[in-house]
Amino acid sequence: MGLTRGGHLHKDNLKFGFDTGYPAYSIGHKTLSNQGEPTQNYATTDLGSWTVESGASRLSTSETYKKQPVYKVRSKVGQVWVALNETISGLRTAAGSSGNITFSIYVRNPNASAYNLSTYLGHDWGSNSYGSNTRSIAAYSDWQRLQWTVDQSSMNNDYIEFRPYTNNADIYLDFTMPQVEINKGHATPFVTGTRSNTTSIVDLTNTVGIDVTDASFDSNSHIDLDGTGDHFHTNTNCGITGDITLEAVFNEDGATAPHTTVICTDTDYQYGAKLMSYKNSNRYALWLGFGSSNYLAAVDTTLNNNTMYHLVSSWDQSTGVVKFYLNGVLTSTQSTSQTSALSLNTGKITIGADYHGLSNSYALNGKVYVGRIYDSVLTDDQVKANFNILKKRFSF
Repeated sequence: MGLTRGGHLHKDNLKFGFDTGYPAYSIGHKTLSNQGEPTQNYATTDLGSWTVESGASRLSTSETYKKQPVYKVRSKVGQVWVALNETISGLRTAAGSSGNITFSIYVRNPNASAYNLSTYLGHDWGSNSYGSNTRSIAAYSDWQRLQWTVDQSSMNNDYIEFRPYTNNADIYLDFTMPQVEINKGHATPFVTGTRSNTTSIVDLTNTVGIDVTDASFDSNSHIDLDGTGDHFHTNTNCGITGDITLEAVFNEDGATAPHTTVICTDTDYQYGAKLMSYKNSNRYALWLGFGSSNYLAAVDTTLNNNTMYHLVSSWDQSTGVVKFYLNGVLTSTQSTSQTSALSLNTGKITIGADYHGLSNSYALNGKVYVGRIYDSVLTDDQVKANFNILKKRFSF
């Protein structure tokens, strides 16, 4: 998909926004909006405090990983056998009998030859090794994150031991906190302690909380909605009953119901505004709810599955005019004669759920990377400018 950093989108009258479109895991750190999948880091001490096995030594260095400013202190290890270990209390109990444990750390190899690095999860000295897995780190490599995941049932005890077999060459390790997670199967963006369901995605306006309790995540820490009720939402009433613009960048894996809402200001029937990726016959639409009645404005165009789209729709309360934009292009202007204020019940902004409810099959199956809601009507030029900036990151 070619995700790179872009410019700034239109901010005037922005009421709500999120952006999970950056690959937080692959670049190794959190972004402004996408803090990463909720998780707990069960490691409690930094690597500099871990025990060094007999015969090994550790040298300090001032090297800093400039691409990852959260990791500022580096240490250099230059011996054949290095085993760093830490006992994590309750780790196996927390994972459960069928759970797994993931260990990850940042490393760099400044040498002319590639070297192997291994970790032992549940190693027992004098007995067998459990969960051993070796990774090769290329010569002259930049800082990279390595991860190991093992089935908890194969562990013999609660030890984690990390061994760079360096043949007396230098291997640089990130000696800040490692990451130890349970029942993930993959590493998530670094966190000290816990990243909760309400701190994973941050509202760009910093005015409302976003709750991802009912969302699923992929191995790149992107929200991946499954079409059977997955969604995420704000915890407070958005308060928008007049002029409104809804904007989203999304990619659907497949149709799951007669209609699917990408982003809305209320999930209740005949309440709020709902930007729909399709409504019957795959028409994209804007649903307006007035409490005891509703109005559907739609465009008779099919949106394909497995295709990235930038979809925007606005409603001008004073004129009743609804506009639609697909990939920056104005596709429809409709005079609806709907000039009454929108009605809100809970007024919680929700992504990926329809007005049939939050726990059934009327839900989006795919990913919503960007969502924004304005309490104003964006102009054609503003919509086009937003698209042009996003176009640098997504393959529309």
